[in-house]
Amino acid sequence: MSDVDEDYYDEDQSDGEYDVEDDEINYFDEDDDNADDDTLREQDLLLEEMALVKNRGYNAGYIRHEVTLSVQASFPVSGFAQSHLRACGLDPERSVVVQLVFNQTPPVYLSACPQLKEITIRQSKDTNLDKGTLDDSVPFGLWWTLQQRLYEWLRREWDAMDTAAKGELARMNERNKEVKYRLVKKLVQNATDMGITGITEKVAYHILKRCNNQMENAQEQYLLDDVRRKEVITAANKAVWFKDTHEYSNWSVLLKIIGFLWDKILHCTETCLVCGVGHPLPLLKPVVCGQKLCNYQAIELKLGVNLENEITQYPEIVDFFICAAYSGAVFGKHFECPFEKEQVSKALQKCPEVATMAQVIKDTSKPSLQVYLKELTGEDHLYNVLHWVVSTNRSHLSMLSKNEQIDEMGTQYQFILNSTPPESEEAFQRLKRECKGSFYAFHGSPLGNWHSILRDGLKPKNYTTAYGPGIYMATNANTSFSYMKQAQAFPNSRFGKHLRVMALCEVADHGSKKECKKTVHRPQCTCNKGSPHYRVEAEEYTVTRLLFLWNESSEPKNGCESAKLKEKVDKIVAGSWNKTH
Repeated sequence: MSDVDEDYYDEDQSDGEYDVEDDEINYFDEDDDNADDDTLREQDLLLEEMALVKNRGYNAGYIRHEVTLSVQASFPVSGFAQSHLRACGLDPERSVVVQLVFNQTPPVYLSACPQLKEITIRQSKDTNLDKGTLDDSVPFGLWWTLQQRLYEWLRREWDAMDTAAKGELARMNERNKEVKYRLVKKLVQNATDMGITGITEKVAYHILKRCNNQMENAQEQYLLDDVRRKEVITAANKAVWFKDTHEYSNWSVLLKIIGFLWDKILHCTETCLVCGVGHPLPLLKPVVCGQKLCNYQAIELKLGVNLENEITQYPEIVDFFICAAYSGAVFGKHFECPFEKEQVSKALQKCPEVATMAQVIKDTSKPSLQVYLKELTGEDHLYNVLHWVVSTNRSHLSMLSKNEQIDEMGTQYQFILNSTPPESEEAFQRLKRECKGSFYAFHGSPLGNWHSILRDGLKPKNYTTAYGPGIYMATNANTSFSYMKQAQAFPNSRFGKHLRVMALCEVADHGSKKECKKTVHRPQCTCNKGSPHYRVEAEEYTVTRLLFLWNESSEPKNGCESAKLKEKVDKIVAGSWNKTH
């Protein structure tokens, strides 16, 4: 297989479309029996592969034009967790479709075709893959990443896959000497046309084998004879057929591609979306690494979560993200971004209400959100900033239902906040078992700090603090609340002009007041004398569980102690873990 045209992967060609001639050619005519030549060729292998993919519960199709052959396969994404679909920007109602376009005159399948012109990966509800184009195909957060990884993988593996496929073609020709491949297809079709059920390829194969490939005898002796037909159906279904064996599918290029893409989607949180370098730890969402070039490409290609879907499905969460980014750009001390801080703050000052953007997205008569924001502000910058704000968040947030909400917190804006990937969560659970359990404590921080907390998690403060480095917490919500300053939200926020933010964290109960282990410091412990607060110096001993937002007119109820909330929070945490994992 020759190299794919490198220019295809330029962002200016991101639609992945290709030109085809209007005059479609009837590529493989299954009913075209050549009496002089029964040799099976690549076209027969492709037909066999189409049937194999469909029998596995996937979809497949092809179309040949004068100079191109388009081969497509799709698979549903319902097997992934809802949280993973959301993180990847995948629509659960659409299948992932991969399209391979070969280019030659005339085009044929596998190595006989020296040029793979294009690889396109999209999502679609379209089940007819024999058209060459998909009417409702849409990109998603991993489209570019998957195309790049698949291209690289095919370059490495194509020769081996081509050899395996040729081996299967040779075996097909050996079997064809005994039972004609085309006759099997024709007998199945004839049975269908006659309204006779139960005649599968496997049954047809056995009938023709008994009849020495005599189609007339096969129809008269088995299709039209009820007794013989029932007998051969029973015998065939009991017999081991070559297509029933696992080895039979090992040659399929499309099945290998489907398996490859599934695995890449499953493990997409482990590597950078652009360069593919592994993250130090697996994350909850697919994001880029810290390299400026990777950040730039992710913004330009709109990789990561689907901004429009996040706005329409999770407006409160998107509003909070914008508030945190705006406050971080204006007031934050540790705000990192691929833009100038002033560019971010100026862009978000012009940002309309999230509800307004949701209406624009839902109204198909209006232009796209990107066009709307450009017309509103006179530049593309706002859309790029919003996509970056939402897609680079590495935490998982979901709003608590009314039944789950904690009345003592005095706010309707209550969220599950999961900032730890499964591996880190498992490590925390091991620490809990090694200790004497865990307890809950509150952590309040200015709004501008939450932009970085949502990306990097809670980190011990290494700069000078009153009682030493660590993550400061209190078991009383009012205490943490008093340390939070009201911070300015972005001008059109649903939360009003000012916002306060606090997390409820679970802390492994390591050490004690008398025997401090220098990991979890308690008020007035031997290493924390004079401090009225908990101070977690080792970040692996705590994880975030819930997040609370207060506007100007709300605050926690007096006497809100985390110990009193433990039973309810435990149930919420257990439920959220099952939902997200």
